[in-house]
Amino acid sequence: MLHELGLPTALQWLADQMKKNRLTVEVRLGTSQLPLPESQALLLFHSVRELLLNIAKHAGTQHAVLTLDVADQELRITVQDRGKGFKISTLEPSQPAHYSGVGRGSRVVEVSAMIVS
Repeated sequence: MLHELGLPTALQWLADQMKKNRLTVEVRLGTSQLPLPESQALLLFHSVRELLLNIAKHAGTQHAVLTLDVADQELRITVQDRGKGFKISTLEPSQPAHYSGVGRGSRVVEVSAMIVS
């Protein structure tokens, strides 16, 4: 589905699927078309999926907001909730993440993340 419909539509589908986890996701798409290589779209899709599942399991809330926006050739995906949060100081450094969807020859994707709790 991601390959045929693109990342914005796939994220909308994912948000609808989160109802099975008792999580209602409000989706705000700033674009309906996003030309991305499949490996990058897959990385972003699975990252958002993991964030939403973590909200469903741990945040103690039943509502989240997923925003996808493009401005000045920068893609921004934001996942927000009003859950119970956690102390960032309690996080332990971990090994770098491995994403199986990105293979040899793929362009490097610059990703920055900010955790606000």
